[in-house]
Amino acid sequence: LLAGICALAGLAIQQLVDVKTFPAPVERVAAALAIGAAATGFALVVERVRLLWAVGFALALGVVAGAIYFWHGAPGESDFWPWRGMSLLLGLGVTVPLFQTARDAGGWRFAYPTLHRHAWTEAVIGAAANVFVGIVFMMSWLLALLFKLIKIDALEKLLEKHWFAGMLAGAAFGGAIGLLRERDRVVVLLQRVVTSVLGVLAPVLGTGLLLFLLSLPFTGLTPLW
Repeated sequence: LLAGICALAGLAIQQLVDVKTFPAPVERVAAALAIGAAATGFALVVERVRLLWAVGFALALGVVAGAIYFWHGAPGESDFWPWRGMSLLLGLGVTVPLFQTARDAGGWRFAYPTLHRHAWTEAVIGAAANVFVGIVFMMSWLLALLFKLIKIDALEKLLEKHWFAGMLAGAAFGGAIGLLRERDRVVVLLQRVVTSVLGVLAPVLGTGLLLFLLSLPFTGLTPLW
């Protein structure tokens, strides 16, 4: 189900932004972002419990994401990254766990242990799903090139079609989310790996930030602006 929904979303996004003029008109990019945010939000939060809540949340998420892009920046501006793109990802990272916690509680109650668990789970699932998309494309191109060796290039030609690539990316992303959400042990293992890596990197980053702060009195604050 999630693979199918995200495949259709990927096709819709490709049709909206894959235009002859560059950059794409701002209203088309906003619509594409709205569809992407709604599909991603729905894939992350959908449950049999309070299903209509998930549908309403996903639609609201899409409307807000599209509106933010449409009303910020010059019309036709193409620099979606970094600040607007990162703001959208941060918004997803904040609102999705908050909604899941409220949904589990059946109201506007946000127990910190539940919120913390959902935040880590969705971050790991989202990152893993993106890695899965990359793996799917690498395997698809590997198969395409293998078939080309025996003079069968149908798969290669299909992968070169933008509409097919959009659907494949969406299907892989949605399917990966569905698979991971059904395998709690895998997600827990990935969380432990991520926290272990961050535990090693955190002291290094902390030391670097401390040295940076200690250097500021000697260099001045002008570069910060």
